[in-house]
Amino acid sequence: MVKVDLLDMTKFDHDMTDQIRARPLTLLPILERAVQVRASHQDVSSDLNLCPDLPKPPQFQLQIHSKENPSPLRLLKSSHLGSIINVNGIIINSGKTTIRGKRIVASCRQCGHEKVYTMSYGFDGLNLPLFCEKLKDSG
Repeated sequence: MVKVDLLDMTKFDHDMTDQIRARPLTLLPILERAVQVRASHQDVSSDLNLCPDLPKPPQFQLQIHSKENPSPLRLLKSSHLGSIINVNGIIINSGKTTIRGKRIVASCRQCGHEKVYTMSYGFDGLNLPLFCEKLKDSG
């Protein structure tokens, strides 16, 4: 896990920080990929799939935190949806943490056809198809 302070990021590049605040679901995977490439001591512009003999670098999760003044919950609007905001609150309930896959491979029981699903960030789930795509195409 890599922890990044938004204030430090603002000192480095204010425009980039504004973009991350506005579109975190789009930009966080790109930043995590850049950290992964940097950790493997490769150029960020290179592709990791070009050298299959090299061991794959570990996956990283980027955690963004801030010590800015929090926004009151009553002032949150629909325009804040999908953006990074800082709120103040108390956790009143906590459950067991769950593991979420980033990539899920589903296999057909009848023909063995496999399909890879890439999960997005957030609370989206995965609805598996009722019928195999391969069997549907051939039938």
